[in-house]
Amino acid sequence: MDGRHLWLAVPLLSLAPAFVKVELWTLAPVWGLLALYFSRYVWGGGLASGLAPAAAYMAVWAGLGLVFGFEANRYGGSPTATLLNGVYFGLAALAREFARYAALSLRAEELYLLGPPKRLLWSRGDLWTGLVSTALAVDASWLSPSPQWVGLSLVPSLSISHACSLLQRRYGPFASLPLATVWGALPYVSPAVPKSPWVLYGLVHLLLLLGVMAEDAPRRDLIPAVGAVALAAFLVGAFGVRPFVVATGSMSPLYQPGDVVFVVPIRHAEVGDVVLYRADFGYVLHRVIDVREVGGRTYYITKGDANPTPDARPVPQEAVLGKAVFKVPYVGTPALWARDPSSWPLLAVLLAAAAGLEHLLKTLLKRS
Repeated sequence: MDGRHLWLAVPLLSLAPAFVKVELWTLAPVWGLLALYFSRYVWGGGLASGLAPAAAYMAVWAGLGLVFGFEANRYGGSPTATLLNGVYFGLAALAREFARYAALSLRAEELYLLGPPKRLLWSRGDLWTGLVSTALAVDASWLSPSPQWVGLSLVPSLSISHACSLLQRRYGPFASLPLATVWGALPYVSPAVPKSPWVLYGLVHLLLLLGVMAEDAPRRDLIPAVGAVALAAFLVGAFGVRPFVVATGSMSPLYQPGDVVFVVPIRHAEVGDVVLYRADFGYVLHRVIDVREVGGRTYYITKGDANPTPDARPVPQEAVLGKAVFKVPYVGTPALWARDPSSWPLLAVLLAAAAGLEHLLKTLLKRS
């Protein structure tokens, strides 16, 4: 068996803390041994070429802190703890990046032996690059997903991992080390961390990935990627308007399940406004039927139009995300299907039909 296949040990070791209750630093020797093992497959250079993305990441990190403020790092502490964290995450980055190079070379050796690809984004080997990048982005946090996890862990880890893969393909195995080390170790060795909103934190990492992709890519190939980032920003309310998919009939007949309601921020709600607020179990879109002042704080009494009684708890002002201003009927129905496992077969059929239709149209256009 080709020894490069042992790169799969890296994502497994990243998941180990979720199943084995040990201090992270005790795994440092294992990371060191993996780095030593995969060093046999590493050749070439590229270290200097990887300094710019790492410097850009550190600048963005500092910029987020200057804009939103810093808070004490819960992983910080004594100099000994900082040193152990630095050693652990430094060895982990070294092992991960050497394993990345070994894994990429399994299916895309022509990209290394014949020089950089002429078109970075859609060249041969991209599917394998994506699979390797995803696998090496996995960590224990992936086993406990949440909305905040998407912006704080999933999107950043996937973006940085894919950026590291692209840097290796372009410059060599050492090109990804500065970025991987800074991203992996900075949150654990810095005495303070930025208090950035989780949505913006994820988008910043996506933009960093686009910056790495843009260096060699034709501009037209970046349009879909930039569009996807802009769409993601809009969907999470980064532009001030937040779309919300109605999941229940509590506001019928005004809003039906599957409607997409657009919400804008407000300073204060008034009786009669339909507001979106954050509850313990998720987000709720209900109408304000009363406003109360208690101890200098504003609370709203809310109720669904179709519900017989008001909501169980008053809603504090700070929990209100905005006021509903208009709707687009039923366009959010596919999102409801995606949430319901019983609808997944239908959704899969529709996606397959859409893919088949796209392929048919492309074939017809080529023939014409």
